[in-house]
Amino acid sequence: MSTILANGLAVDAPGSSPATRSLSHVLAFGLRLLTGWNAAAPAAPQSRKAEADAVREWAWTFARTDRSFFDDLFAAADRHERLQG
Repeated sequence: MSTILANGLAVDAPGSSPATRSLSHVLAFGLRLLTGWNAAAPAAPQSRKAEADAVREWAWTFARTDRSFFDDLFAAADRHERLQG
């Protein structure tokens, strides 16, 4: 990967050889396989209610360990759902 400077010159970043790039792609692919992570975007935009419900569902994972963060997530979901867009 190269970086473009303000004067228009491209400078190669350290470790930007083709072998390094190939290795990073292989490692990233392996990480995605191991963790099941997928960076694909959702097929269609969700409604505000659906987004707020998803945040509320996620918030429940913090109900026992971090009650204040749980409360903050629920409050943010409520604000998001009620926001006039």
